[in-house]
Amino acid sequence: MEIYEGAVRRYLIEFADLQGREYAMAILQIDEILALHYELSAVS
Repeated sequence: MEIYEGAVRRYLIEFADLQGREYAMAILQIDEILALHYELSAVS
């Protein structure tokens, strides 16, 4: 994550798959960020 200082602080957010491969980037303000965690569980 990279932080951009200015009148409003913004953050460069990288989105990645479970293998760590980046597939998207966005520059967002703190109120636009919601941390989500997803863990794939194997079902037998």
